[in-house]
Amino acid sequence: MAKFTLSLTLCYSLFHFYGGSWTKERWSRKNIVFFGDGTQFPLRPFLSSDPQKLGGPLYDPDGYHKYPEFLELGVTLLEIHLGQKLESYLGYEEDITNYDDLWCKALELFKELRPDFISTVYRDAIQKCLMANFSVSDACDEQMLRDSLFNDIVKPLEAEVGMIFKEFLSMDALDEEAERKINLGSKAKSMNRHAHSGITNTHSLQSNYDDISSPLNKQRTLPQPQKAVLTITTIRSRPASRDDFEIAIVCALPLEYDAVCILIDEFWDEDGDQYGKATRDPNIYTTGRIGKHNIVLVLLPDMGKVGAASAAASLRLSFPELKLLLLTGICGGVPSPGTAKELVLGDVVLSTSVFQYDFGRRHGDKFVPKDTSTDSLGRPSKDIRSLLKICDTNRGRRQLEKQTAFYLEYIQNNASTEHSIEQYLCPGAANDKLFEATYVHKHYGEPQCLCKSPHETCVNSRKLSCHELQCDEKFLVERRRINHKLQLEQQGRRKEAQAPAIFLGSIGSGDTVMRSSEDRDRIAEEYDLIAFEMEGAGAWDELPCIVVKGICDYADSHKNKMWQHFAAATAASVMKALLEKYT
Repeated sequence: MAKFTLSLTLCYSLFHFYGGSWTKERWSRKNIVFFGDGTQFPLRPFLSSDPQKLGGPLYDPDGYHKYPEFLELGVTLLEIHLGQKLESYLGYEEDITNYDDLWCKALELFKELRPDFISTVYRDAIQKCLMANFSVSDACDEQMLRDSLFNDIVKPLEAEVGMIFKEFLSMDALDEEAERKINLGSKAKSMNRHAHSGITNTHSLQSNYDDISSPLNKQRTLPQPQKAVLTITTIRSRPASRDDFEIAIVCALPLEYDAVCILIDEFWDEDGDQYGKATRDPNIYTTGRIGKHNIVLVLLPDMGKVGAASAAASLRLSFPELKLLLLTGICGGVPSPGTAKELVLGDVVLSTSVFQYDFGRRHGDKFVPKDTSTDSLGRPSKDIRSLLKICDTNRGRRQLEKQTAFYLEYIQNNASTEHSIEQYLCPGAANDKLFEATYVHKHYGEPQCLCKSPHETCVNSRKLSCHELQCDEKFLVERRRINHKLQLEQQGRRKEAQAPAIFLGSIGSGDTVMRSSEDRDRIAEEYDLIAFEMEGAGAWDELPCIVVKGICDYADSHKNKMWQHFAAATAASVMKALLEKYT
């Protein structure tokens, strides 16, 4: 109760100060001082201000977390719960001064909190501070921020305190209650960030509650600010049954599954499967939450459309209320250099339709895919078409790409091991190589090799990388976007350079791995395709589906695995950004 009261005191005081002259300078955890005698929990925190030492904008457009005050408040609430500094808890000897590092470490620690050891309301307040980001504009005005602070953080904490005491109490009454019932001993000492000496312009948080309008005063009048447009991931209750799941995510490869798991906000099966499945359903399910959506994640036992169709059919039986399946992973892209559809490695494609290019008839030396209305896969459902239509607007695409870049950075900073962290890093524009369609990946100048035939390649050449095979780079295609990315990397603007573009269009799907640039270009041009993959045709007619795949190669003979993990990360990032728009 004491921690709850202390947190509410701090939140409500910041709410009162926010937007005033005192908080025009950046506020941080270092401006909080807790006064106590070491035997009672310090319920009277003070804020200190030294404008000559403080600095920085209230809005940080270049940071992972755009609003440092919300981040600092979230970290402080986390520290109050832990009973010690974040750095001390992590075993650091020095304070974390970089806001991006602070945000990542706080999120890691937050995910480790056991729900049974922390109030849902308190946990929700921490997460709202850590995950706050504005979806409408980059720089919301101070009033919107202040309104959000009250409605989304202060008010729920206040209501919880009121429920505990069955009435609203003054701060003095809460102090007396805490002093009478709570003795935390030496734990109070660990909360003190600074000694009493050397504090300038100190403001008591207690003074805010002397006003008759205080939310903790029995006779107070609650302020009613307008609700800000704030996109916040909230803590939600565990779904009661399989009927409460509406989103399915399907991956064909473990590396795709791993990238998606990093972006799941909460797992429902940490203590074992709670929901079961239908009789004879062979799928193994991972359940959890992404944002406001309960999701079920499936890793296919095999690649290809047969495995995808079987998994989707079983999903529909076990989770009958599913409304959307997101087929998330990697694919081969149609590069289209010099056009508006110029794709590069790491970009992500969203399916407006799926074309089964290996389903048709063989006529002598020619294969003809079936493309009549009766043979083609159906069109997306109306709600999917509406969602994709919004994403295809300039504003919708800009928002989607912005959130994608945010989640991509999150994956790169929250991978579980150093090895996987390196895997998710962008390989760099210099390693994005597109060869002319007529230049095949094989041995040249070896008369005894099968590669001497114009239409043949030996097995050994297919196993070698372009570097090992010494592919001639004079056949590389020069591209505008790659040149731009190289310039950004040279300027040290890594985040901008790695940010993926998002393309919407028809995707070719089949059980054949596309490794021919000539076939790729011919089929893509004839059927207006932007990428090739192997599972979409199987899942498409079983459930309402969107294929979300990152470009890991150019579906040519030079394809390799260098970009697979990064492309899986960009696809997972788009998947989560897309779910934020799905209602």
